[in-house]
Amino acid sequence: MKVLIVASNKSGNYAPFVMDQVQELSKRGVEFAFFPITGKGLMGYLKSLPALKKMIKKETPDLVHAHFGLSGLLAVLQRKCPVVVTFHGSDVNMKKNWYFSKLAHWLSKRSIFVSEDLKRNLKVSKGAVIPCGIDTDLFLKHDKIESRRKLGMDEDKKLVVFSSSFSRPVKNYPLAKEAMDLVELDHVELIELKGYTREEIPIVMSAADCGLVTSHSESGPLFVKEAIACGLPVVSVNVGEVRASFERTQGNHLVDRDAQKIAQAITQVLTENVSSVSNGKEKEFCNKAIAERLEQVYINVITTK
Repeated sequence: MKVLIVASNKSGNYAPFVMDQVQELSKRGVEFAFFPITGKGLMGYLKSLPALKKMIKKETPDLVHAHFGLSGLLAVLQRKCPVVVTFHGSDVNMKKNWYFSKLAHWLSKRSIFVSEDLKRNLKVSKGAVIPCGIDTDLFLKHDKIESRRKLGMDEDKKLVVFSSSFSRPVKNYPLAKEAMDLVELDHVELIELKGYTREEIPIVMSAADCGLVTSHSESGPLFVKEAIACGLPVVSVNVGEVRASFERTQGNHLVDRDAQKIAQAITQVLTENVSSVSNGKEKEFCNKAIAERLEQVYINVITTK
């Protein structure tokens, strides 16, 4: 089976979750080719259509797998090869992309949504829900003190790690800051998850005492799954698939979108000083498990006329 990946590559690299899927599926014998999209906006994507058709003719894939709605719209405009589109979040949750994503869904052979929320938001009944997986060989719990020393972090502070950069509006840093200002404990610091390599993120999570999610919208987030795998307790508003990710785990807190309640949950985590217990939950969203489900989608698309 040969699959052509169609996805944005503006920075010269594909998103880590795309490459994680490719690497795991390659172990299962799936062959891949890549069509990188470097343009921006609708026209920047659609200008790539002649080149995409040329690549399909050259590579003769069994199917095309496009990531995000605009890539999906580009992919479905060629009708020679069946298309699977995975919707990841901004393609559905952002109004300017919603209609393009809807059209890509209608014209694709199969749609995949990384959360039930996205499927509901696009107002469709058909489509598989397959979240992005995590690398459970990378996201492991490390010794807290050693992790702080590696990163040059203060060993005496209570560290709360925010789920992303403070500057990303969708992550809702103002609510996080408001909640942190209400935490009545000494030597507590909120750090942003910015400027670290992927390999350093498990070290950051191991060094921290609590993870914090206050986002306006999410498709996952992967941050929660990665934190659970690293034993980091998380305080999160009810967004994306957080509720499902917390099922059968211990030490995590799902709270209302209220600064006082968020602060109370953070205080509880920091004073109890216990790790999150996954109870094997990470096995459900490890890359291997996700690859098995994706391979079945590929097989169904290829064998169903």
